[in-house]
Amino acid sequence: MFNKAILAILLVTSTAAFATPANNSASIVDGEKIASLDISNNNWAVVANNSINGKIKLREFYDMGDLGVQQIDYVVSCADQKLSLAGFKVLTGMSSKTNNESEKNIADLTFYTPYIQHDINIVSKVCSDEMLTRTAKVTNQSESN
Repeated sequence: MFNKAILAILLVTSTAAFATPANNSASIVDGEKIASLDISNNNWAVVANNSINGKIKLREFYDMGDLGVQQIDYVVSCADQKLSLAGFKVLTGMSSKTNNESEKNIADLTFYTPYIQHDINIVSKVCSDEMLTRTAKVTNQSESN
């Protein structure tokens, strides 16, 4: 669990360091406060602590062993229980190569009502009272430091 949290933080900072920080970016960017979310043995996620127009960003990771790690970015709208896929890439190493794709803006995303159990679980976990409380605690602790 601890190793996954450290790896997730390293992945977020290494992949987000080259993104252009923007208030409405659909992906978690460098400098955003995050809370970790352990999903299963080979699957974990980080959730941005800030909500943008009622939308919450989540970055999910799947460990594929020697093939690398899948990184999937979602944006969740808790108000209407909808989800949007914001980005996907496979990380094959801790390289500093930039991605040539342009950053998506939350306003440009299309949200859908989840029907697949995996998507339903994402919305349920991100919008749960427990997760909202955890992200608020992380934000409050870092603001008091």
